[in-house]
Amino acid sequence: MKKEKEKDAAQLALEKLPPQQRKFVEAYCLSFNATKAALEAKYSAKTARTQGSRLLTIVDIQKAVKAVLATSAMEPEEIAARWTALARAGLSDFYTKVEYEERSTIQQPLEEAIAQMWQEYEFDKEYTYRSAELLGLKDEALSEYVKDLVKQETRLKLDELRYRMRLERDPKAFRFIDGPKVKKERMELDLVKAEQLGMLDLIKSIVPGEFGLKVELRSPDAAMDNLAKWRGMLTSKVDITTGGAALGGPDLSNLSDEELGQYETLLRKATPPKS
Repeated sequence: MKKEKEKDAAQLALEKLPPQQRKFVEAYCLSFNATKAALEAKYSAKTARTQGSRLLTIVDIQKAVKAVLATSAMEPEEIAARWTALARAGLSDFYTKVEYEERSTIQQPLEEAIAQMWQEYEFDKEYTYRSAELLGLKDEALSEYVKDLVKQETRLKLDELRYRMRLERDPKAFRFIDGPKVKKERMELDLVKAEQLGMLDLIKSIVPGEFGLKVELRSPDAAMDNLAKWRGMLTSKVDITTGGAALGGPDLSNLSDEELGQYETLLRKATPPKS
């Protein structure tokens, strides 16, 4: 019932605004960035920053922002749960180890390479002439059929010459050839796994990396702080003894007993137990 009333109030507050201001409020409640919201509301890019600041001083806009946030802001327990999820999330929640095969390379001495090349050629030669006999090829037809074999022999002679020249300079010379396949493991991005764990919304970005796709996780960002402040859980305090620098902790002096209880509950849930 409370949420329904908040939604009705938000709708009424938005309806009071001109369309452009209404768009500004909706965009601001998503990003908490007045300049960005002004741009999305189609205000001039040159004046978006000043327009955004000015719009936030309009009373009706302030009321509309509060009304909209009241319908969408998370409850303290939900904020605490999100903080805890962000703090405890690890890359193992987003990646799965997979096994794959990779072709290895090995060194083959050139003397062995030369012998292997001619051995393969002799097999091809025997197959060519035996298949020609099976097909009944003779004379001109036979010459045409074995033409590629003659070219292959010429290439082999040139390759052998190159290898012999290398051996003259280095008797231990070798070449690289494909070796046996080896099993390896790698971590792959697994969005199905992240979705099953309910962690997709913790991903800030997915970008190509050296070893595949990689994810960047969100941190407890400004939006969380803003939502907490709208709920009255956090307020800023300035210490005049520090020259205006913000104090490390929140000011709890203006909270009611009920709000203090909510805050203590939040701290207990958001703080990992000591091991």
